Amino acid sequence: MTGSDPPPIVAAVAELLARDRPVADDGSDAASSPGAAAAGLTVVEVGIGDRHDAARTLADAGHDVIAIDVTERDVPSGVRFIRADVHALADGSSSVTDGSSSTADDRPGDPSPPAVDAVYARNLPAEIQPATARFASRIGAPLAFTTLGFEVPSPSLPPSLERRSAGPETVFVLAD
Repeated sequence: MTGSDPPPIVAAVAELLARDRPVADDGSDAASSPGAAAAGLTVVEVGIGDRHDAARTLADAGHDVIAIDVTERDVPSGVRFIRADVHALADGSSSVTDGSSSTADDRPGDPSPPAVDAVYARNLPAEIQPATARFASRIGAPLAFTTLGFEVPSPSLPPSLERRSAGPETVFVLAD
């Protein structure tokens, strides 16, 4: 992966989004751009931190991107930020419209709950993988994530967890 290549998680998210709504291959560059599958869908990044390249790539491809983190974060233009705890999202005591909500463009967030088409996370610690999986399941969205690299996925994740090689990284997917 070079400095301009999107992170491997973007391809995994695009694949999940394309399952039900594939991109029409009209020969345009948009159809082949990273993350372009089914542009216009909503994705949630759990724990955006300071690495924005995946969210930026997905937003640039035309997706609505919601970034959540327990700490207030600056996010790229076109990405909506919500301060939230994935454990509260998993148990339903919080939603992606609760808490502080802002966009990088300083527009107020839409107060209606969005339909989420996929959830993803990069460098997801094992201790919050189960909560992230419960959150994705609760809202009916597939999940793609990478681990911290030295960790294996939490043993409490469902047996349907798929391991996929994506260049130098391994992406784990719960498609159902």
